Amino acid sequence: MSLLPEYSLFILRKSTILPRVAQLAEKLHQKAQAGERMPSCINIISGPSSTADIELIKVVGVHGPVKAVYLIIEDC
Repeated sequence: MSLLPEYSLFILRKSTILPRVAQLAEKLHQKAQAGERMPSCINIISGPSSTADIELIKVVGVHGPVKAVYLIIEDC
């Protein structure tokens, strides 16, 4: 079961991209401390999954897109 279609297009504002997951946790903690409403669920998607669990055969895209295109736009 996948959360995303086989081919996905993501449109992101440049200012929302963080270099590390730890910085996301810090940002979410700050928002919670400030009393901002938080989502009940957050999915962190970085690309297609990869596994070799069955007979050591590599399978890509079991959980997530096989192909992903990221369109990054400048902030206005």
